[in-house]
Amino acid sequence: MQEAENYGRRRRSRWRLFASVTKFGALALSAAATILLGFAELDHLAAAGFVCTALVTTIGAIEPYFNWRSRWIMAEEAMHDWYALEQKLIWYVGMSAEQDLDPSKIAKIDQERRAVWDRFGQQWLEQRRRSESPV
Repeated sequence: MQEAENYGRRRRSRWRLFASVTKFGALALSAAATILLGFAELDHLAAAGFVCTALVTTIGAIEPYFNWRSRWIMAEEAMHDWYALEQKLIWYVGMSAEQDLDPSKIAKIDQERRAVWDRFGQQWLEQRRRSESPV
């Protein structure tokens, strides 16, 4: 369970960072392009504005392909479910006397954990399939 949680935590942080940087980068370049194109009579600034516009278009095309925001949200959901299951297991073990522990209940919690991992993996594959380029 810990290995799966660590994987989700690492990936979630990375995808959140990529989604945020992409959105901020597109916003900053778009603003710079608008400002620079406002000084159109200055040739080098107009050229820089057109470069920024081209970069915004490129970033706008890259983000949906990698779909970092969607993967970040999927990781958040998986982490929520894993933490809930971990708390359920801790509560059950902590509130039960050793002789009253039922291995089938613990196995059921582990089965739920595996189901979360499977769902996370399937969602990730579905997102990747949707973002594949037709070319």
